[in-house]
Amino acid sequence: MRVNILFASLVLALASALGLSAQTVRVVFVSGQAELQRPEDSALRAVVKGETVVIGTRIVTGADGRVVLTPMPGVKSIITPNTTLVLESISEKQTSPTEVTHSAVLDLKKGAVVSDLQKSEGVAYDYNIRTVRGIAGARGTNYTVGINAAGIQTVVVTHGNIALSLADGRQVSITPGQISITQTGGSTQSVNSIKELPASDQAIAQNWAETTVAAIAAAVESGELSPEALQLALDAATGLGVTLSPETQALVDRVLSLIEKVTATEKTPTTDIKTIIEANTEIQGETAVTGFASFTAFLGSLNESQQFAIGDIIERGFDNQAALETRLQDGQFAADLVKVVDLYIELGFTNGEQPPTNRLQQLGILGGDNTTAVGADIEGLRNLIKAYQYLTETPIALDENTYHAGNGAPALGDNFFFSGQSGRSGYTLYNVSFDASEAGANMTVGATRNLIIDNTGYIPDTFITESGGSVRLIASDLIDLNNTRFSSGMANIIMEAATINLKNVDLPANSFVYLYSRDGGTANGVDGTGYYPHFGSSKVGRVNFISGVTYGGNSVNSVGNFDAHGENIYIDKLPSGQPGNPQ
Repeated sequence: MRVNILFASLVLALASALGLSAQTVRVVFVSGQAELQRPEDSALRAVVKGETVVIGTRIVTGADGRVVLTPMPGVKSIITPNTTLVLESISEKQTSPTEVTHSAVLDLKKGAVVSDLQKSEGVAYDYNIRTVRGIAGARGTNYTVGINAAGIQTVVVTHGNIALSLADGRQVSITPGQISITQTGGSTQSVNSIKELPASDQAIAQNWAETTVAAIAAAVESGELSPEALQLALDAATGLGVTLSPETQALVDRVLSLIEKVTATEKTPTTDIKTIIEANTEIQGETAVTGFASFTAFLGSLNESQQFAIGDIIERGFDNQAALETRLQDGQFAADLVKVVDLYIELGFTNGEQPPTNRLQQLGILGGDNTTAVGADIEGLRNLIKAYQYLTETPIALDENTYHAGNGAPALGDNFFFSGQSGRSGYTLYNVSFDASEAGANMTVGATRNLIIDNTGYIPDTFITESGGSVRLIASDLIDLNNTRFSSGMANIIMEAATINLKNVDLPANSFVYLYSRDGGTANGVDGTGYYPHFGSSKVGRVNFISGVTYGGNSVNSVGNFDAHGENIYIDKLPSGQPGNPQ
């Protein structure tokens, strides 16, 4: 996939300008008995999903406890049952003009950590698990580090290579499908089959290999990892000669059945486990979620952190609780509202560590009697909120119900947002023009759910900046442009939404175009993973060049034409970390 140098640079520059750390360790999943203790705390207390984890924090899981952390963008650290670890360090630095290096060290006292590293472009990893036996480091891989009560360390690698730096200074490389055991005396043996190990070590190897499979299967089932991670773990276990216990095998069979059941119903198999889970629920006829007779009943169904979050949302300006109570009688609305509340928690709006939470009110996402965001594509909404919470200027809020220019008078300014104040977002905007040439070089135009513009028969440029400027279009669910034009000399065009549809759009010559959707580019213009758009029709989750899309006047509406003229068009998945901003 093509390297997006601009995006990585924008991320670091924006974080530096605001004095923020783009690298934050956060809890994205917790189940069972799991506790943590920050350096300033006198005792352990329950882990809460969405909270940040600071350096020096100790995390302890019980027999049924599991915690998933994100110590750096694209990395999931699964803390398995009966584990104790300490977050030793995190940092980030710009190691070259085009690359940011994220570093993290987790100090594993006992138990196991299963790590999944999905390397992003323009980002380098220096990720390490420390034990008393040494440090296991990775740059992009899937592996497990376990240490038992006797101090014997085990490393299982299901994908990529691991560099093991032992306490005595020796270096050991562990390759995919291998398992390595380091004794308390320092001796280390790496094998491709557990039968190659001494009898006393085979049970240890079996335990940690099975722990790997179980942890990954559970993470796939909860939507934290992709099905591919489970297949890699199963292949490694098979190669090592590991026999799964009936309990673990039942978990694996359940997850594989879930994936198979859904992909069998789709023309194009999906690897998005959240889509799989939602679709499977629909197959089983379980989408009819029961509504709530009152707000009190709804509140009683939430966990403690969710109750705190919904209280925080209402306190910050949601002034029509009666209207909310009426809508909660719709079970699907209630379920979708919980997703938004969980996102509110995940992004840290309740802990005072993020910019002012009234940004959500300014955008009309939550506040007043507006519930526009409820039901939005959650990945698109996550990206939208992250992008807008770092803006330094309040956007000009416009309402789709009334904004239909049609008179040739452009909207002057550099930051516009269509919130759908009536609780809806997605009215088509006809004959509109946005002009930032006087306000500044860069422009942002966004919408809570859908940004749909149709300028058929309208001559002026739709988006105007001074030469060398940038325009960024952003919405949670959909950007749909028909017969829209960008002023010449524009340096960068950035679009971010779960789905992007382009029809009769000319992208100006010499501009760099960055298009981010939920599922990113295709391998061949139809499906797969690659850097081509999806051609000819609209497909949810993709960047769709439906018809009449040109770059500098040259058609880019086929694989051949895209290869010939689309070298400055970059297509990828929605950014998983803090988005860049052209302003």
